[in-house]
Amino acid sequence: MDRFERYALVADDEPLIRMDVQAILTKAGFQVLTAAGAEEALDILLRRSPKIELLFTDVQMPRER
Repeated sequence: MDRFERYALVADDEPLIRMDVQAILTKAGFQVLTAAGAEEALDILLRRSPKIELLFTDVQMPRER
């Protein structure tokens, strides 16, 4: 059986939300990448964008310093 890897990116500044969403998406068959802020999420997208099928983001995240 062929295994297709499906990638999702979860970007949220709240660790508990990231963990909960990661667990849900993992059960749904995704390889989940996580980011705690916008800059980290953009870096992941730039490196892996062709493979990411789902993006879950926070509407408002504090500015990174």
